[in-house]
This record gives sequence, C-alpha cells and structure tokens, in this order.
Amino acid sequence: MTDLGLSLGLAVFATWRLFVRRGGPSPLGFFLIYFVYFSFGPALLFYLGGDIYRGTVVDFIPRAMLGFSIALLGWAAADALWIGRTERMTAPGFGRPTATTWSSWTYEAVLVVGSLYGAVQGLRVLSRGAGTNKVVAIAIAGPVHYQYLLCMSISLCWTSVVWRSGGHARRLVVTAWVAFIFYCLATAERDFLLVSYALGALLVVGKRSGRVIAAYIGIAFVALVAGTTIFVVRAGDRLSVASLLNQGSVLFVDTFVRSWIASGDPYPSHSWIAALTRSNASDYGTLSEWFSVVFTGSVDSGAAYGFSLSAEAYMNAGMVGIFVVYLLLGVLQLYLVDKGRESPLYWGVAVAVAYESLYAIRGETYALFSSFAAIALLAMLFRAGQRRISVSGARR
Repeated sequence: MTDLGLSLGLAVFATWRLFVRRGGPSPLGFFLIYFVYFSFGPALLFYLGGDIYRGTVVDFIPRAMLGFSIALLGWAAADALWIGRTERMTAPGFGRPTATTWSSWTYEAVLVVGSLYGAVQGLRVLSRGAGTNKVVAIAIAGPVHYQYLLCMSISLCWTSVVWRSGGHARRLVVTAWVAFIFYCLATAERDFLLVSYALGALLVVGKRSGRVIAAYIGIAFVALVAGTTIFVVRAGDRLSVASLLNQGSVLFVDTFVRSWIASGDPYPSHSWIAALTRSNASDYGTLSEWFSVVFTGSVDSGAAYGFSLSAEAYMNAGMVGIFVVYLLLGVLQLYLVDKGRESPLYWGVAVAVAYESLYAIRGETYALFSSFAAIALLAMLFRAGQRRISVSGARR
C-alpha cells in the first residue's frame, strides 16, 4: 500500500473512532477536524490542481500526510486508553463543566486591564492608518503585542464557567470579548476565532444530539471563512476556494523538513530536552527561526513561517515520535476535561490547553510548553482570588 493510501485509511479510521463512539464524539474529534483542515487542506488543493505554498516539496506530500494520519491515530489511541480507564468518558453529559458557578476577583482584574488595553491600543492602531498591513499594525501596537494576545486568549477560556455567575461578571466577560476582538481585527490577528473554537468544541462534547453537533460544525465553518477572510485581506488577495484550502503552513514545513533530512543536509542538533531548556535548540535559537533561515537563506529576511509539531517529532524519533507526542497531548486533554467536570478552575485550564494545543500544531515544543507555563501561572493567579458561589448566587 502506498503512503497516500495508508494515510487516508488511517485518517478515516481515526475519524470513525473519535466520532462513532459510546457517549458521543470525543473532545479529540473536534481537534481532528481542525488538524485535518490545516494539514490535509493544502494537500487536497494540490491534488485538485491548485497552487499551494511556494517551497512545498511535492514529492514528499504523501509521506507528510502519513505523518499527519499517525498523529490522528495517536489521538484515537489516547481516547481508547482513557475510556478503558474510566467509564465517565461515556456517561451522559461528559464534558460539560461543573454546575457550580465560579468567580475570582483576580480574574476580573485581568479582564478589566485587558479590556482597557485592547480598546486603547486598537484605537491607536486604527488612528495611525495601518490598514491591512499586519507588520505595521503590530509595530504600532507595541512590544507586548504577543504577550497580550496570549494572556487574553487564555483568560477568555474561562468564559463558559464565569457566564453562570451572571451579573457584573458576565458583563465583564462580554466587554473583554468585544475589546479583544476589536484589538485582533485592528492588528489583523485571528486568535479570537481559535479561542471560540476551543470553547465551542468542549461545550459540544457530551451532547448526543446530531443537530447540536451539526450546528456547531456549521458555526465553526463560518468562523473558518471569517478567519480566512482576515488572512487573505491582509495579504491583498481575494477569498476563494483555493484560499480556504491553502490555510496553515504545516504541509509546507513537513515536506521541506523531510526533504532536507533525506538529502543529507545538516539540521539542528535538536532534542525535546534542548527545546524545553533552550540549550542548543538550533544555531539560530528556536526551530521556527532555523527554518526561516534555511528556507530564505537570510538571517534578516523577516520571514515567519512558524514550524510544525509533527515535523519536530519526526526530527527526534521518526513516525513513532509523532504518534507518542499526539498520544500524550490527547491523554492530557482528556484528563483535564474529566477534571473540569468537578472544578470550574480546571474547566478553564482544559479549554486553555485545548486552545494552545491547536495553536501549537504549526509551532514547536518550546512554544507549546511556554504557553502551558503561562496557563499554569494564570490559573494560580485566578485561584488566589476565587470565590465559589452557588447556582442561585449565594456565597459559600
């Protein structure tokens, strides 16, 4: 069997396993939808005769697709292992956050500061006339642009549990969302859409109604078109079927890295430990920086392609490495969703980890664990100021 045939077979099996299961779709099933779109989408466009990322090594597309399918198989294996551990995974209502409402004054303080910052800086960017030029917009926004996006993206992952509190907490969340979306649109960023996708995915989990699931997928598709529109507009292009399928640079990175290794060219003496400690991750720092240099041939090109979690795993341990990385990410996610049934604090962490894991598909281990560290720090900050209240609103 060819790599392409095996890839498609494994992808179909993983999809069936994560959606046609006891208790309704797995949380990882909605991850699969996202992953398939951003990895297989450009490959589908290529086989349909469309133009894809310049630099994609077409001879390695089938091999890269096999790696993607093995990643999906890792998620399917994680789900099977977790179900074998606890039947709560298939119980009615699995995945729904605890009915206990939650409030935290430190959380609310972060939302207030973040809302003010987003509104002021967003207006500042628009008043300077950055237009659709993302580089210019980010420069105007200031040096903490990415830190702001990270902090607010993580904080808004607690939306569903804070919403139960009603009153001023709900109004704060709405205000924070409006300010964050405004800031993202002003700087041509799409982070608010991915946070929304993660929130929606975990809220749909446990629903056994086909209508609910279909409605979510439909809404996710609309968000997908909106996100693509932001991307193509800032690049000066037009929205089309080709632009919808050619999102994400994962296929580009994976085929290039496989070609680079197969040709015998030296690549970074890289390991996961080096990535976590930032000790000799590459001659240039992170793998994304190394990749930009080897692809463009210039340290000062300013290019930013990200990287690929699956490509990094392949560099470390081949196809087995890809399977293990996605298996571990899957188990972690299912554990957090399970804990989120008991604790509002854990529910927010589960959504935040979902968001960062999806974001990291076109990233690397260092960025992923840096984000996890930020989630842990913010969760501890929110826990320090938390106030548990009953469903009726009476303090406990």
